Amino acid sequence: MSETSENRTTLAAETLRAHCQALPEAAGVSAGDAAQTVDVFLQAEMMGEESHGLRLFCQIVERVRADGDKAETKIEILKARPSAEHWDAGRSLGQVTPARAMTRAVEMARETGVGLVWACATAIRLRRPNTIPCSPPMPE
Repeated sequence: MSETSENRTTLAAETLRAHCQALPEAAGVSAGDAAQTVDVFLQAEMMGEESHGLRLFCQIVERVRADGDKAETKIEILKARPSAEHWDAGRSLGQVTPARAMTRAVEMARETGVGLVWACATAIRLRRPNTIPCSPPMPE
């Protein structure tokens, strides 16, 4: 269902989700990773955070098409401890890697009482995440 006013068209969330999910899938992203990515941006859009909503989603799709972000999420574990892991996400989608990291951190926390995953976005192994630096690098 859609509704059109003079300057704006409103679509049902599920309609928009389906259309959006088809874009990264056409660029080679798996259905699951495409759904995770769309969910992040659609949730922001529906909460009124247009600056972090679908406007940015188009940029992500273009980066995948240009081979800047990788369509396939391949995570290499650089270092592992019982309660912490350091990952190289190899330029995987920045909406997929944190979701996987959180799942893994929760698994470790269930086993040891605490879980931490440090995920770097780039294969050249810069010692910082793809965000504003706010935490120290994981110890060797």
